[in-house]
Amino acid sequence: MKSKTICTILHCTRELFSTNNIESADLDAQIIIAHVLDKDRVFLFSHPNTPVSKEECLEIDSLAKRRVSGEPVAYLTGKKEFYGYDFFVNKNVLVPRPETEHLVERGLEFLKFRNSKIAKSQNVVLDLGTGSGCIAISLALELTKKSSLKCEFYATDINSEALKIAKKNAKAYETDVNFLESDLFSNPLLPDEFDLILTNLPYVPHNVKEEENLKFEPKNAIFAKDNGSSIINEFLIQAKSRLNNDGLIIIELDPRNAKQIESFARETYQRKKIELIKDYAGHDRYLEIK
Repeated sequence: MKSKTICTILHCTRELFSTNNIESADLDAQIIIAHVLDKDRVFLFSHPNTPVSKEECLEIDSLAKRRVSGEPVAYLTGKKEFYGYDFFVNKNVLVPRPETEHLVERGLEFLKFRNSKIAKSQNVVLDLGTGSGCIAISLALELTKKSSLKCEFYATDINSEALKIAKKNAKAYETDVNFLESDLFSNPLLPDEFDLILTNLPYVPHNVKEEENLKFEPKNAIFAKDNGSSIINEFLIQAKSRLNNDGLIIIELDPRNAKQIESFARETYQRKKIELIKDYAGHDRYLEIK
């Protein structure tokens, strides 16, 4: 039997995904095939007639079937790009989303501005609910590249298995982050106060259809009671005494409960500036307290 080429297997995989209504059919096919062949996506197009072995075809077929079942591509390849860096991921951590990159970008802006105004030897930063560690690690890497600003990084998660992945990512990038298992601020090893607190806590309202769509990702990292606001509201109560007077809290929200959480924050932080910020799609997505 004649060997399949990259071109033919790419076409077949793309067609399979399109037939099963996968929106990113073309991209997903490219990522899976490049992963199995251990090549980048450019190679697929520059070497379309390269033969694909029977073993490789079987592996691609197996991963494609898992993708059709709804499993995220990141779990199939074991990695996901975030803020220009590749992070290890598995079923114990939420797949990093592009909208979460705003927390890194805004955190960088705040720390650089603050450093230019306030003489301080070191800033203490917390990534609460770190998951894969992508927020804290990306922020640490960017500060190392673009600034002489010194920071002490803490990253927490309630899930010990998630922390294993976060530590693996930190080791891969040789970043110095203090990882702690903690339910919000419960771990006594956390500092008393922070200059910057970033968090992407569970915020999605419970919904049967949505839970089915996200069935492969850890539910305790996605969904929360009280229209998705319960964990964030508890965080807001506890964080009140843990933020320096000139510090900043940045929270990622669900547009469906953003106004509700903003109202709670204004009641809880009456002497702070509260700002609800939209994402690139025009949805209320981030809450800042400073």
